[in-house]
Amino acid sequence: MVIGGADIFAASLPQAARIYLTEIHHDYPGDVRVDLPRDGWREVSREDIAAAEGTPAYSFVTLEKR
Repeated sequence: MVIGGADIFAASLPQAARIYLTEIHHDYPGDVRVDLPRDGWREVSREDIAAAEGTPAYSFVTLEKR
């Protein structure tokens, strides 16, 4: 498991076979995004969760290396 900033994610990608990604469907001030390469990866699952009671919508996404 890798938890860290963009540089740590980028350094770890060559060794990764699967990515578990949470996409939050809301913009926050000061938010930082990590641009994951989509080439060479395929989405194998997605669970979309609707916004509710002050919580933004989000998705759990699983990517696997081709």
